[in-house]
Amino acid sequence: MIKLDSITLFLSWKCNFSCAHCGFQCNPERKEKMHLHEAKSYINSVTENQDLKMLAFSGGEPFLYYNEMKELMSYALQRNLVGGIVSNCFWAVDYYTAYETLQELKSLGLREIITSFDDFHAAYVPAQNIAHVIKAASQLGIKTGLNILATKKSRIRQSNASSILGLDLENLVCAQKLWIRESSPLIVGRARESLNIETFSSKDLITYGEKELLYNPCPYVIRNSIITPKGDFYACCGFGDATSLGPSSITYGGNMKKSNFPELFTGVSHNLILNIICLYGPYLLVKLARDLHQDLVIKERYISNCEVCGEIATNKKLHNAVGEVLNKMALQNKEGIN
Repeated sequence: MIKLDSITLFLSWKCNFSCAHCGFQCNPERKEKMHLHEAKSYINSVTENQDLKMLAFSGGEPFLYYNEMKELMSYALQRNLVGGIVSNCFWAVDYYTAYETLQELKSLGLREIITSFDDFHAAYVPAQNIAHVIKAASQLGIKTGLNILATKKSRIRQSNASSILGLDLENLVCAQKLWIRESSPLIVGRARESLNIETFSSKDLITYGEKELLYNPCPYVIRNSIITPKGDFYACCGFGDATSLGPSSITYGGNMKKSNFPELFTGVSHNLILNIICLYGPYLLVKLARDLHQDLVIKERYISNCEVCGEIATNKKLHNAVGEVLNKMALQNKEGIN
């Protein structure tokens, strides 16, 4: 069985920015928020899983609720869970502030901080904020993750991020203090309206075909699950066919207020489609479905595994064909056991 590595609490859908690409459509007007007592009850529940190592915080922008986040991180550390954060770094206005803030959070268990640096976020956050966080985190021994959302025409790309930030990112990657991931934005959520055909061409997206996607496992699904402000549990944080309520629908596992966590996690960890995505990648399901139905019309290229999952969820004919594939697998497995 695939083991759980981290749980991320989406404390709210509120963000101080309204980035054009945001799949969850976060903005300053969003009101949904996870109450402190709910978050603690979720922590109590998820710690029943002995494999769990990290409790992370995201949203929305978790630093909008800094004191609550600190209390929850400390609460989790008392239960032997280290901390992670996903933030836009609006708060890192200078190196001193970044260092002092991260130092305080490290004492509460912080071990990794993930941020974004690209044209979309640069409309709101100065590049120096990101540089302050990366530099301070590396000094404190906190690992940093850097997501770069880019198209072929983007000003900020992985190839020039070092020069723009004034940091030797390659050296930090080699020292295992930093990881960098570049991909194009998924056209879901707010991106459907803001990245319209008049200002944005699909030809500009960085995409991949069968050669790159087939047998390309997803390291996140099941292993890195999330809980939304309303208590909904998903086996992945990926956008896929994301909405303002949460991640891809095929990763939905239930609600924490209606079922206990061991029951919910058992459900997703034994889910055949999620296991295939985790071990072999979602494109294998697309290929098997197309082999079964030669007339099946699907896209030839995708932005990432996340977009493939979104296609499986929203393309009705593909979804039904994948269902047939899974039923055949289950039947063959049953016959093999007998």
